[in-house]
Amino acid sequence: MRPLEIVKDILKQILYQGMEFKHALRLAFKDNQADKEYASLVSAIVGCELRHHLLFSRIVGDLAGDYNEDQKCLLFAALANTLFLKRLDQDDVFTYVRASFDEEQANVIEKLIAYQDSPRDLIPESIPPESLEYLSLRFNTPEWLVKMWQKHFGRGVTYKLLKKNNKPQLQSCRVNTLVTTTKEVLDDNPEFREAPISDMVIYQGKAPIRKNIFFQSFDVFLLKMAIKEMMDKVCGNDVGEAFLYSYEDNSIIREFFLKFDKKIGLNLGVPNTDERVDISKIIRYNKLTNVNFFGAHSSEMKAAISRPQDLVIVNPQSSNFDLIRAYPDYLLHFKRESIDEIVASQKETLENCSFYVGEEGILVYTVSTINRKEGRSLVMDFLDKHRDFVLIEEKQRFPFDPLDTALYYAIMKRKVEAVPSE
Repeated sequence: MRPLEIVKDILKQILYQGMEFKHALRLAFKDNQADKEYASLVSAIVGCELRHHLLFSRIVGDLAGDYNEDQKCLLFAALANTLFLKRLDQDDVFTYVRASFDEEQANVIEKLIAYQDSPRDLIPESIPPESLEYLSLRFNTPEWLVKMWQKHFGRGVTYKLLKKNNKPQLQSCRVNTLVTTTKEVLDDNPEFREAPISDMVIYQGKAPIRKNIFFQSFDVFLLKMAIKEMMDKVCGNDVGEAFLYSYEDNSIIREFFLKFDKKIGLNLGVPNTDERVDISKIIRYNKLTNVNFFGAHSSEMKAAISRPQDLVIVNPQSSNFDLIRAYPDYLLHFKRESIDEIVASQKETLENCSFYVGEEGILVYTVSTINRKEGRSLVMDFLDKHRDFVLIEEKQRFPFDPLDTALYYAIMKRKVEAVPSE
């Protein structure tokens, strides 16, 4: 049962040492070629455990007796296989796991590992199905976040959101219309299907998308559909010069470049250019001499931008809850107390970037998350303090929407100050 041994070690690093799933997985096979044959199985078991960890942790925590980290991680792995994956022989799993427990403990865990009914039935009967705790255990989401979403969006939206977060993300791709068309991509590659928004496709191949020839040749690139929806609304022909400040999302930058190409002057600001090597390569490869690419804190950009802009897009740091479906351990590492700090940073970034919007110019604020504090509430506070801006449109996209994205955006316009009559 070498796979279970590897799973146990990886889970220990993630659950008790704070290491991220992708790093722990890479480290496990880095120096051991013989174990690489188990990589796919190990990844599946660990990922499954992380997507049900709150329930597994509660089940193991309710067992009689004390268990060390190794024992807990073995039980977590066994539950993932027994209740969901069923990739390893049940008798072999129990025989292997039992060896790490004494006789009394083995008697306690034997019935649990042999359990074959619905995993939902393992939620203690004492927990009401309508409670926050029940939803937390069923959908592997911290109680505080379930509570926040219910407060912000209501129980119906929250339930649909929790349910959707347990399903994989669509791999939506932007078609590089400078070199090809959506029709050509769809006609030449059956691994793509049509998306519900123009110039985009959905990748549904079994192999990783990085192995697809269209992806390798930059004919398509990964982009959330709601970002495309937003950019379609603001990147029009009436824009003479534009500025995008992006904290960490490279895909919105690529869409920014594709939308305007070499037609107008583009200003692109990021906190640190050294951490965005891919963007520098894109600029050089495509000879985008119209792009002013600079690294600076949002409060230190005056030297980089010389005049008011027709369009300013602000994409600051966020809680990034759109990543919940992409990384099974995302909420495990996310710190609730960091939200206030994130919101303060967002307010500062929006305030600083709004300075560069010209008269009649457009200001866009967007974050890939689901949180009114980072979305509507923040924008309303900004508009209260800046009466020279008016809200044109705002939208909160949810993962269960057809565009399969967690994204908030607000489109604002700077009014021309009235000239007083003589």
